[in-house]
Amino acid sequence: MALLAIVSLIFSIIYKIRENAVNALWYIGYIITLLIMTYIGSDGALNIINFYYSSAIVVIVAIIFYFIGVYSRIRYNRS
Repeated sequence: MALLAIVSLIFSIIYKIRENAVNALWYIGYIITLLIMTYIGSDGALNIINFYYSSAIVVIVAIIFYFIGVYSRIRYNRS
């Protein structure tokens, strides 16, 4: 009986971690996008895009990732 409880606890922890990791994938994408924009922006190493265009791109990307983050929120059952 104790073994069943331990196995069930382990599976519930793994499921919860996996669910939270999937819900947080948008944040990893957002950080990678900001890293790339910093690298190619006017303050970065490549200086491909000037300050105004890179700022506009970051604003648009931030709005897109905001809606992705809201859509992928953790859903709780309210009883």
